[in-house]
Amino acid sequence: MRYAQANKGQVSYGIEDAAYSKASATGNYFGLVNEDVEVPNPNEVTPMATGGGRRGPHVNAPNAKEYEFEVPFAVLDHNAPFEVALGKRTTTTEDPDGTAGSGDEYEKHIVTEADKLPTMTVEHYQEDLDLKEWFVGSKAGLQLEAEQGEALSATLSVLAAQREYDDAATTATDLSVPSNVSPYRFWMKGDVTLSDSSGTVDTLATVSGMDLSWDNGLEAQHQGNGREAHAVAETTAAEKYDMSLTVNVVDTDLYRRAAEDEAPVDVEIPFFREPGASTVTDALYVRLKECTVTSAPVPKAGEGTVEAEIGLAPRDTEIEFRTPA
Repeated sequence: MRYAQANKGQVSYGIEDAAYSKASATGNYFGLVNEDVEVPNPNEVTPMATGGGRRGPHVNAPNAKEYEFEVPFAVLDHNAPFEVALGKRTTTTEDPDGTAGSGDEYEKHIVTEADKLPTMTVEHYQEDLDLKEWFVGSKAGLQLEAEQGEALSATLSVLAAQREYDDAATTATDLSVPSNVSPYRFWMKGDVTLSDSSGTVDTLATVSGMDLSWDNGLEAQHQGNGREAHAVAETTAAEKYDMSLTVNVVDTDLYRRAAEDEAPVDVEIPFFREPGASTVTDALYVRLKECTVTSAPVPKAGEGTVEAEIGLAPRDTEIEFRTPA
């Protein structure tokens, strides 16, 4: 064989039953993975010299290993493992009208925050090389981005504790990625709402982009017993979030909210697979809780419409998926 082909490679994952132990099943898909995933194979060393020897390294001493990489994907459905960046997932079955089989039933997956993150095993398989490798004890940071004309994209910034591999793998992992389901597209975005305890206080119908990131400050914990990590620790607290929306400016409501340091609000960003449906059974909601509007300028535009980047500082977040039952 003269070259390996991109279409013969795949990445998948499984949530670990016991942290830092390889997941029993790794056949879950992230979404549509159509960009490079630079899975690492590190063997870094520290060159060391010594007196009485040549002017150069006397030995290349092996360093501890760290497995850090990004998995970018278009968000398809609830299989996106956002809990490894936020904290935990709760799944329930909902039936709004209480009548079984009426067509309004859906599964609700709520991903909420926790101080300690769960771990997953990320599997990379290159079929035409018979190579499988597993990145065990993986946690992640998360970035969600959307702009006009594009799909909702997620990037998981993964840090794994250990790596296992098999370079004579003969069995493929079947991901069963749906071929008849579109990823969430920007045109599926509904109105963004701002609300407080009294209800909705503002509606943003002219959002043209979003950039939301969760940085968990992940650090590999090396405590002896080999070059691989014993654990992956979360270190960030105050600097966890970096979030903004891009809007077409139509009034001064957000400007005033920042200028007057008005009370925090809850921000909900919805994506509806079927916009206008009477019962929402297929959707994604991003909720930013107790947000302070940190920046809301009205710039002098050179041409066209006036756009502004709105800075948001939440105190908590959650992500909800709805999938038809």
